[in-house]
Amino acid sequence: MLNSHTTTSVHDIRKQYKENDMKYLGIMNGWKETPAEYTRHLAECGTEYETTICFMEYPEEGGAIKRQRQEMRKRYDLTTKRSGTYSVKTEETCNECGCSWESWT
Repeated sequence: MLNSHTTTSVHDIRKQYKENDMKYLGIMNGWKETPAEYTRHLAECGTEYETTICFMEYPEEGGAIKRQRQEMRKRYDLTTKRSGTYSVKTEETCNECGCSWESWT
């Protein structure tokens, strides 16, 4: 593993991913098409769970009605690293399949 005080090059990072059988998918914001590895990650990784969503409806007659619905969601086992204050770079790695990607917000 790399230490936080170690300076690394892109070549070293790619070599590390190759050694650990990990796949670096690049910067998510720059994808023209969704990579097949990411689509496979969404389909095969994660754990499904059921959750209750609560919301309010406001009919034209006035008043408010409290509603609930059941929804299936997926939780992924990711390691997330964020850096930056205003322009935040997020690095995510799936602990199940080893895919890794970045995004900017």
